[in-house]
Amino acid sequence: MRFIMCWLILSFCAVATAYTQTVDHPLQVAGNVVPPVLVHDVVPKMPHVSFFHKPKSVGSTVCGVVDEQGLPQNFTVAKSAGDKFDKSALDAVRQYRFNPAAQGGKPVAVGLCFQVNFKFF
Repeated sequence: MRFIMCWLILSFCAVATAYTQTVDHPLQVAGNVVPPVLVHDVVPKMPHVSFFHKPKSVGSTVCGVVDEQGLPQNFTVAKSAGDKFDKSALDAVRQYRFNPAAQGGKPVAVGLCFQVNFKFF
């Protein structure tokens, strides 16, 4: 029997440096900016991969903005693992929901990158 597992590693990193609180100009998660908290995730669909060309693991890195309502916005692929894996990763991340990042107790938009890993067993 073949077992397939995928998991997500959340890496909070800056994708923009700005001081306004909009999706167009997100803040960095640093200093007095509290990062968003993932409250709902979706397991990405595992793309079909040939048994003979199956890697042990692959990962797509996607970057975008988590807005003031905790919704992912404008996510794109920063590091590709192949078209099928990238599409699956983006489809999953677009369905995520967060408690938004905060600065001074007020919700703010922040830039984030996620690495979505697919591991084959």
